[in-house]
Amino acid sequence: MLGGPAITFNSDKSGQLILATDGAGFFVTDVGDSTPHGGNVRSVIGTIAGADYDDGSQGFDVPAGARGDALRGLKTGQWAKYTVNVPATGYYDISASVASGSGGRFHLEFNGVNVTGPVEIKVAAGPKAWAEVRISHVRLIAGDQYMKFFAETNGLDFSSIGMGNEN
Repeated sequence: MLGGPAITFNSDKSGQLILATDGAGFFVTDVGDSTPHGGNVRSVIGTIAGADYDDGSQGFDVPAGARGDALRGLKTGQWAKYTVNVPATGYYDISASVASGSGGRFHLEFNGVNVTGPVEIKVAAGPKAWAEVRISHVRLIAGDQYMKFFAETNGLDFSSIGMGNEN
C-alpha cells in the first residue's frame, strides 16, 4: 500500500482525483463526471468526431442546444472529454484533423496523463482550413478511459481524431 501526503481533485473541474505519494510519484484517475454522448463508449480504433464529446462537464463553453460539426475557437487551457475504449495495450498511431489560422499546439490526455506532449499545428491557408496532424508511437493502456483534447494555444478548431494500431 502506498502512503500519500496529498490527495485532491484537479482544480480545472475535470473530475480527476490526484494522489501524491512519498517517493512513488503521482497517480491520477478520473472519477467520471461525464457520460458518453449517445450512451456508447467509442473505440479508439477508427474516427471520433470532435463534436461527439461526452455529455456533462467540459472544459469549454458548450453551445446551447447544438453540437455543430466541430469544436471551434478553443482557447488556451480549454478541453473536451471523450469516454473511449482502448482494445489492447500497445502503441497507436494518431491522426487529428485540426485548424488554426496562426499555428498552435494541443495535446491528448488519457485518464489525466499527457500521452503526446505538445503537438504543433502548422499555419494553414486560413483559420478553417483543416490539416491532418499525425502522431506516431503513442503508448496506450487497455480498457475504458477518458481521453481529452486539450488546447495549449488560442484559436484552435478540432474536427476529428483517428487512431489505429501501429504496424
